[in-house]
Amino acid sequence: MKMIRNVVSALALTLLLPLGLTAGVGIITIEASKYGVLPGRTHDSGPRLTALLREARALSEQGDSLVIHFAPGEYAVHEKSLPRKTIFISNHDHHEERAVALLLRQLRHTRIEAEGVTLLAHGRLLPVVVSDCSDLTISGLTIDYPEPTLSQLEILSIDGDEVVARLPRESRFRIDEGRRVVLLGEGQETAVGSTLPFSSDGHMKPGRADVPFDPLSISRLDDHRLRIKGWAESPHLSVGDRYALRSWARPTPGITITDSERISLLGVTIHFADGMGLVAQDTKDITLDHFAVRRREGSERYFTTQADATHFSNCRGEIRSQYGLYEGMADDAINVHGVYLRIDSLLSPTRVLATFAHPQALGLTWGAEGDSVRLIDRETLLPLMTTTISRITTTDPEHKVIELADPIPENASAEMAVENYSAMPSVLFAHNTVRDNRARGALFSTHRRVVCRDNLFDHTHGSAILLCGDANGWYESGPCEEVWITGNHFVNALTARYQFTEGVISIFPVLRRVVEGQYYHGRVVVEGNTFDISPSPLLYALSVRELIWRDNQVRPTGDHTPLFDDPASRLINVGRTSFAP
Repeated sequence: MKMIRNVVSALALTLLLPLGLTAGVGIITIEASKYGVLPGRTHDSGPRLTALLREARALSEQGDSLVIHFAPGEYAVHEKSLPRKTIFISNHDHHEERAVALLLRQLRHTRIEAEGVTLLAHGRLLPVVVSDCSDLTISGLTIDYPEPTLSQLEILSIDGDEVVARLPRESRFRIDEGRRVVLLGEGQETAVGSTLPFSSDGHMKPGRADVPFDPLSISRLDDHRLRIKGWAESPHLSVGDRYALRSWARPTPGITITDSERISLLGVTIHFADGMGLVAQDTKDITLDHFAVRRREGSERYFTTQADATHFSNCRGEIRSQYGLYEGMADDAINVHGVYLRIDSLLSPTRVLATFAHPQALGLTWGAEGDSVRLIDRETLLPLMTTTISRITTTDPEHKVIELADPIPENASAEMAVENYSAMPSVLFAHNTVRDNRARGALFSTHRRVVCRDNLFDHTHGSAILLCGDANGWYESGPCEEVWITGNHFVNALTARYQFTEGVISIFPVLRRVVEGQYYHGRVVVEGNTFDISPSPLLYALSVRELIWRDNQVRPTGDHTPLFDDPASRLINVGRTSFAP
């Protein structure tokens, strides 16, 4: 009888639904095509996407579970036709308003089915924003930009300090003052100042990190070829090299997830983003399965995103990232961290004025009443006290007033920061491939359990794995209490030097003063890994309570010139150690 009632209810609901909606047992399916959201490079889907999602939000508020289905194909969206929102995005440049294509807001129990769908983003827009959602899944979606704000030079010939190079056909540009390249896009311009150096085989060039693009003169030979004179990089060039042209701006990630819970991305791919591929902040429980930031098949591009592939700031619960592919990024494959707020004023023994000290961290929710927090000494990063939040208020996007359950010790340091110990997730990073990217592979800064296993780190230009912590620069918090690095394969990692890259595995909190016998990080186990590398430090460890190294295999390759005068591993203020072959 119950099944019959459900069928009858579903039938009655179907008769009452607007065009484009169908009902199953307890689930409403929205067909995007019925709203005029249709594939086609010349058809701007932006306005109709906005109308569809407005309807979806209304249905979700009524308690309905939803499936939003898109037919396969390429969907164009243009910045000028989209709604604009004020969104604070961690580790990105702040803009008063940004255009949003897929604004998934206040959706519950919703699945976005987008197998075979490519969203083509025109202009400086946010392709996907997930805000205040729960139990939401996006499957199959691909994101790309037809006119990315990065381009690249293919080196065609070299004659002393004179170089002939070609830009891809997709790139529009002009030359300013006879020596500067400005990339042009829909409603935007990007002045090039730096490069990502790739060899013709797609790997980043050994020993060449953050190469400036500073020629004495540039002249145009035709629509896509340039003659470049007086570039300091000329002695290091080879015919066939690709130098990705970039700025240091980070305006728009591909996917932004904020203030949500239980979010899953399945088989989602990003070919380019003018920032990070994915940013998740103030969100609990995130699953990435077969998520990819990768080069598009058939594309000339050697690059993908302007910064990290995935980035998790001030999140909770569990982050699971499995079977992913991350390549060609201008930064790390994954970075998981909390946020230190700098304490600028003691308003009373229990009240502090705390500041988002880094300009790319402001505006986050950060904390709530009842959260566990730690006050730390910014010089040593060591804890001064642990307590809970009694009350927290936002005075403006840069500041929080925090009422603590306990008074601050009278002898506390003059330079303090506070971290939210509740807003740190456990992490599983497994069966992923990280390759041909700048800077570092995987960064973890969280006191909950981290498992990094069975991954391939192939030609990460800097360190493959970094455990950090910093209350003076980036203000990314999170002493690691338990980290397992097991079963990974490292191939020719650390072929260039970047910040914090002192070993293939680098444990490097930013300490202004080391206190012997007191440690920032807890227990780190490096077990059962294979290292195929040229002579480089396998391990750099600073301020670790316990370090275990066992059953690892090291196979010298001799593929690259050593970067370090002394390739031996270094341990600084490390407590208990256990090293076995």
